[in-house]
Amino acid sequence: MVLINYMKINVRIILIGVMASILSINTFACDSSLNEKPGLEESVNFVQHKPPTPMPTLNKVVESVATPVEQLSIELQQSSIEICPCDIKFAITSSKPMDVDDKPEEMHTDLSPTPTTKPLVESPPFYGTLFVSSEILVSTDPTAFYELEKIKDSPRTMYDRRKGWITLTPHLFKARFLDGLTIEVQVNPEFKNAVTAEEVALKYLKVIGQLPTLLRKDVETIWIHEGDELFGGGNNNLLIHHGQGLIYETQGLLEEVFLHEAVHTSLDNDHLSTPGWLKAQQDDGQFISDYAKEFPSSEDISESFPMYFALRYKASRIETHILKLIENTIPNRIEYFDKSIPDLTEMLDSFETPTSESTNTPTPIAKELVVGINIKNYEFPDISIDVGEVVQWKNLDLYTHSATSGIWGGEDDTGDLWDSGKLTFGNVFEFKFTVEGEYPYFCRIHPGMKGVVRVLDSSK
Repeated sequence: MVLINYMKINVRIILIGVMASILSINTFACDSSLNEKPGLEESVNFVQHKPPTPMPTLNKVVESVATPVEQLSIELQQSSIEICPCDIKFAITSSKPMDVDDKPEEMHTDLSPTPTTKPLVESPPFYGTLFVSSEILVSTDPTAFYELEKIKDSPRTMYDRRKGWITLTPHLFKARFLDGLTIEVQVNPEFKNAVTAEEVALKYLKVIGQLPTLLRKDVETIWIHEGDELFGGGNNNLLIHHGQGLIYETQGLLEEVFLHEAVHTSLDNDHLSTPGWLKAQQDDGQFISDYAKEFPSSEDISESFPMYFALRYKASRIETHILKLIENTIPNRIEYFDKSIPDLTEMLDSFETPTSESTNTPTPIAKELVVGINIKNYEFPDISIDVGEVVQWKNLDLYTHSATSGIWGGEDDTGDLWDSGKLTFGNVFEFKFTVEGEYPYFCRIHPGMKGVVRVLDSSK
């Protein structure tokens, strides 16, 4: 009997151990699966000088029936900044499979959804709206940005996702836009000099200038750092990490990222907690993306407005089934934007390249002696000419430039041979070269722009 009881006890111990092992394995498998599925990262609000909480990775959950939106109570702090991931590292797909209509040659922008309280789709159609289309804004769209001026460096407090809040002395610039807005650009001094800092800033300012004035109205500063950390918006600021910016650019999503982040900066405080917006959420009963659904009190407007912008102003660039999805998913939010957001058509049209009469009119010179240099996209080409020929610089950029002899930051003789002064769009400047040699030149306004004129004596 003792032996039998002893065996029973051993069997029980073994069974208990096996069950514990099974439970342990199941728990581990469940935890492991969390990291195997594509996910979205939570955005974080944080107060200046207080580091943000780490952002957990979340999983997509597909529900068979849409969950009604609960009434939201949102407290906004003027001193907080919204940092939104918009991270493309998860390779998130743009939309779920469905029947695709042929894309029309022309799409009207006056699509008028009928507000409804009954959900027309069962779950969010997109994981994140950043990835719906890279064509909402494109690099060839006109920009309101036209000038970047170097200003005196002085200490600033900036947020760096690698380090938190930091106080340092960045490279400082003032950016100007055709609609009268100005932004202070603060570039981390880890960029070795002002020329490099300016080159990096110019890459992003052109894109930021493609945003409608409405989305730049509250942007007072731009922070630019190295690193592949995520962009952010809020606190009257746009946060840029250059390494991540290059990734977005490669993916063709840089413009869409700024569209999303600028909504955080310029629209969230005006709309996020208003009764009209909360009612639109309630009436739609669903969200445009999983990201908006996971964080309705912080991401819903920044996820929804870019889709509204695409529907109303860039419809010809978006596939028909995508436009229908937007209409069917958030009709009440669309109606809210129609009533709350001014018509952006005139604002966007004002960015088109202006026609301008040249104010710097050179003395006419024989055509066969003139070699033209078109100033475009912040570039000066290197050219070779013969002694006695004339170089004519013509500014085809929206931005003001100069063509100034010498090397920026070099000797005091810069501009002694020639200096065009400020060349706005359409202005030209000419200079005749009579002595053989190499002549470097640069733009006083954008010192990163450099070129060389090589003058050869073909008679030798």
